[in-house]
Amino acid sequence: MMNYTEIAGFKVWNDDYDDYKDKYELTGIIGEGMCMRFARWLNENDLSEDTAEDVCNNTSGLRDGNRLDIHDNYYLTDDGRYQISYIWALENGIVYAEVYDSEEDRYVGNIEICC
Repeated sequence: MMNYTEIAGFKVWNDDYDDYKDKYELTGIIGEGMCMRFARWLNENDLSEDTAEDVCNNTSGLRDGNRLDIHDNYYLTDDGRYQISYIWALENGIVYAEVYDSEEDRYVGNIEICC
């Protein structure tokens, strides 16, 4: 059973990305789709007005086969304590955003962006 914490109205699942690291070799096309879905989610939740192209330009190439690092983190909270620092996906297309706690300098879990 997975536990979650609620941060800024979002369920942040207490899960460890390392369990999914290097399990998949996603393609660049899927990486672009991740950016598109993440941009849509950011806009729908009033966290950013970035377009899919803006998000793509703010990310690295695919890392670990399924992760895109974000260069300038997106703030989940107004004070900047909770930030989204990378997005990742499963082979079946589910996209997650990893939440970083800048005050405690640790990852707290992930938010399911789309399924």
